Amino acid sequence: PQSLPEKLLYLDISTNALVSMAQSSLKRYRSLQNLSLSNNNLFDIPIGTFRSNLQLVELDVSFNMKLTIEVMYNISLDLKNSKIQKLSFEKIHCTFGINQIVKQNHVKYLKYTQLQELNIASNRISIFELGTLSLLSKSLRILNVADNNLSFGFYIMEVSSLYRLEILNSSFQNSF
Repeated sequence: PQSLPEKLLYLDISTNALVSMAQSSLKRYRSLQNLSLSNNNLFDIPIGTFRSNLQLVELDVSFNMKLTIEVMYNISLDLKNSKIQKLSFEKIHCTFGINQIVKQNHVKYLKYTQLQELNIASNRISIFELGTLSLLSKSLRILNVADNNLSFGFYIMEVSSLYRLEILNSSFQNSF
């Protein structure tokens, strides 16, 4: 959307059947603080899509079931110097796909942010690679991992490294 006012603060383009985002799609909206791309048909968000959006506080890419958790790397890289506080990746994996492992590489740039809320519910996540939770922002207060397939593992001990965590939603686990 290139015809919108440049000083736009809030943009909701959810439920629009979008299938892709070009790197330059949001470049001119440097003041953007809140963006919802939820409930589209996005299959990729390339590195660089949010690089110019350093004022972004809230981003929601939920319910784009063709994205997979691999997109977390692209987004966290772009937002590492931003003001991001709330990220929602709920149900970005197809319902009947294979179980997923959240790896250090997916979230390693989030440690540079002031992220307070991370939603990765409903993604068939079975485990976090050891060291992954320790890489999350130290300002994280809310972590939603509900409705996944989490199994026991040493990663559970890393939750204690999130010393500002106030809310951990791990409900509806198939194997916990």
